[in-house]
Amino acid sequence: LNGDDEAKIYMIVANQCLEGVYFYNGFAAFYVLARAGKMLGSAQMIRFIQRDEVTHTLLFANIFKEIKKEMQNAKFQKRNYFNFCHILKNGDIKNVEVYSGPIEFENKKVLYSIIHDVTEKKLAQETLKKSESTIRAMINATNSLVYLFDIKGEIINLNTPGALLFNKR
Repeated sequence: LNGDDEAKIYMIVANQCLEGVYFYNGFAAFYVLARAGKMLGSAQMIRFIQRDEVTHTLLFANIFKEIKKEMQNAKFQKRNYFNFCHILKNGDIKNVEVYSGPIEFENKKVLYSIIHDVTEKKLAQETLKKSESTIRAMINATNSLVYLFDIKGEIINLNTPGALLFNKR
């Protein structure tokens, strides 16, 4: 992030926090009336709204933490995309890769984003990982020598008995 980006993020966070402050100032009058035994139904509705505002503040705080964490991960791993979970309107959760970058559009610098649904890809990777783990456990459970070599004849993988035999542990 450069200075301008950080300033924009702080502005968004500050606006979200101030929104709650604005609401809370308005809530005070309803609570005073409720204590006087007036507008009790309205005070109850205000409690619900206040609860929602607290939820929104926590939600936005978590979103910003996740975005910051993912941006740091992308920078550390030197990749030009971000991984996020996206909740569809119907409640389904999709895994997405978001590719973003600045471009010039109508003499303005804007941010473009291309979003790929990688839910099936991620599921396939997890399934493959589990399968590989299962096969590795099965191979290591046998007392027989099991090894894998490349086209040059070099051993590239040994099970536990093989590693002990060739002193490769």
